[in-house]
Formats: sequence, C-alpha cells, structure tokens
Amino acid sequence: MVHTHELVMSESELVKRYSSWDRREHEREWAVLTALHQRAPGSSPVPLSADLAATPPWVRMSRLPGTPLGGTLTGDELDALESALRALWAVPTDGLPPRRFHPDEAWRVTGEKFATARRPPGIIGDAFDRAVDLLSGPPPAEASDPVLGHGDPNVANYLWDGQRIRLATARPMPHPTASHRTRRTPI
Repeated sequence: MVHTHELVMSESELVKRYSSWDRREHEREWAVLTALHQRAPGSSPVPLSADLAATPPWVRMSRLPGTPLGGTLTGDELDALESALRALWAVPTDGLPPRRFHPDEAWRVTGEKFATARRPPGIIGDAFDRAVDLLSGPPPAEASDPVLGHGDPNVANYLWDGQRIRLATARPMPHPTASHRTRRTPI
C-alpha cells in the first residue's frame, strides 16, 4: 500500500502531513473533521488547525481516548458501534467535497478483488459467496440521499473507551454500499 501521509503524535494531538496530495485528501479530511465537530461533537477528533496550501499540506487534530476495537466484539461494543455509525450517518453531507473512488469504480474493483480472493471457511465463506454473487451483477443506482461514511471501516479504526466508540476520518458517500480507501489512522 502506498502511504499518502505521515503521522506525528503527542499525548493530546496528531498532525498528519501529506506526502501526496494530488487527490486532495487533506482538503476532504479537514472538511469532514470540521463537519463532524460541528454536527456530531465528540464522535471524532477535534480539528485544531490546518495549512491546506502548504507544501506539504497538514492537518492537526486532537487524539481520542480509547483502545482500537479488535477480535470478537462484546455486546456493549456492538451497541456502541451501532450508535456511533448511526450518529455518523445522520450528519448532513451538504457542502462537503465529493469523495474519491466513485461507486461504479468501487463496485468494479471490489468485484475483481473478491473474484480472485480465497474463499474463507464457514459462515464467513457463506457471506463471501453472497458478496461474489452480488458483485458479479451491475452496481446499484447511485443513492440520492448520501450519508457520511467511515473512510476505512477496519474495526481497529474505531476506539472504545469503555462507554462509547469514536472514529477517525469519514467521507461523504452514498448509503449504504459505497467504499472509500484510505490509510488506517491510529488515533
């Protein structure tokens, strides 16, 4: 994977310096962090400052408490994850920049990856088979009611503090099946 940024962390802050910015990820990240801070405070890092025109551009944000999710989630963690995702999806996307990885491209690329991947065993394999079947057909029509979605849905990007879950960066995307790929952000 090509890394498009480097992270500099202190106890309370994280600075993301972009080594590649031709895809304007720094601008989208700042816009989404700002929107989340205004419309769903406490759900993600607080945007502290940015220089989006610098070479390289950078974004400074707060660090969040908690430990990354992983393994089998507890009932409390699942409930908190559902609550965090519902809060994220409720944030209006008006005025946010469009995301990368258009749905048709996402459908094609994801279908290609599933088609060449090894089928896992058990119930996961059953879900895998369903995904292969679904992705072999045409992509769904673009949703007219976009939602804000997490940029990298790896559960390790969701932080559990014992009571609630917070997330790193999110992206505007159609609901519910779009995808956006970014580097995992350990905050």
